[in-house]
Amino acid sequence: LSLIHIFAVVGQILYCAILMFNSRQFTRRGEKSVSSPKMSQSIFIFTLLILAAVVANPAKHSESKKEKPTGQRYDEFLRSWCPTREKVDRLLLNSEGLKDNYFMQLGSTYPHLGKGFNDSGIRIETSASVCFLGDSAVRELASSWERIAPNSKVEYRSTSCNFLKAPTQKLAKVASSRIDWLKEATCDVIFAGGYSAHCLRRNHVERWLPFSLPAHKDHIEFDMHILKKVSEVRKIPVVFVGSSIHESDIMAMSPPKGDWDGFHDFNLIKLWAFDEKRSFERLFGRGGFESGHFKRPSYFKFFFFGDLQLRCPGVRCDGMHYMSNIGRCNPADGLLDYALQDFLNTSGVLA
Repeated sequence: LSLIHIFAVVGQILYCAILMFNSRQFTRRGEKSVSSPKMSQSIFIFTLLILAAVVANPAKHSESKKEKPTGQRYDEFLRSWCPTREKVDRLLLNSEGLKDNYFMQLGSTYPHLGKGFNDSGIRIETSASVCFLGDSAVRELASSWERIAPNSKVEYRSTSCNFLKAPTQKLAKVASSRIDWLKEATCDVIFAGGYSAHCLRRNHVERWLPFSLPAHKDHIEFDMHILKKVSEVRKIPVVFVGSSIHESDIMAMSPPKGDWDGFHDFNLIKLWAFDEKRSFERLFGRGGFESGHFKRPSYFKFFFFGDLQLRCPGVRCDGMHYMSNIGRCNPADGLLDYALQDFLNTSGVLA
């Protein structure tokens, strides 16, 4: 029950109690039962006002019961649903290197994760056309958007390592085609990312890719300025999706991800992810760049993918994808729904 309903009930009880008390008091004296007019009338009016407020706006109170964790509540949700890093490490050490053993222990400790969690039940009302450009991690975000916003139109364009700055003519052509799509696609909002896993492939055709932190920072900041420019020209919100942090220990457990040995050390991605966040905040501020001249107040934002992955570790079956399904492990992509909902509520992208 909401506080407004409780006040209404308490008001009614007080009103009845005073009437009964006055009635008994006067009856004992053998006098005619008369209630205290001022007190009774005040409580009666108070009760009527409360009931009128409830009747006048029932939708608001019914919706409050359906609210999903956002802001502080989102933090509480992660704390209650997700294992800690320390817990994951203990389960990994007790798993004998087998994925089935690890996820069986995880499921017994966190039954909601053991059963799978591929639909949070969250739904948002929007008919916005949303475009996603990036790797498989961004594709999972696109799938989550389709799930929580069924009336929205979603378009996804796949890329490998999504750098827009290219040192060769061949790669510049690829980068140029991506920029053209960003400028021309029918979008109300754009999510662009994909700077992690594919950028670490040992046999990647784009061998020029920057592995050092200074080089990565240089390329990322270049891309950020291009995406900001796209948003200025198109006057729509653009979201830079930071690197997705992967878990090589889970990826390498038996049975390992088929191409687990085709990548450089995944620990580098964690450094990339935080460096991207620092670069974005230094260039555009902590809340992103905003312009009051546009219909939407905020139009260039940063989605820190690593936040969910660091705060909710050990739940991806292959150490990389929330939608993966291996042995005793079930998909956990419903977690993306909560991360997206919290981002939308705090960023103002759909305002």
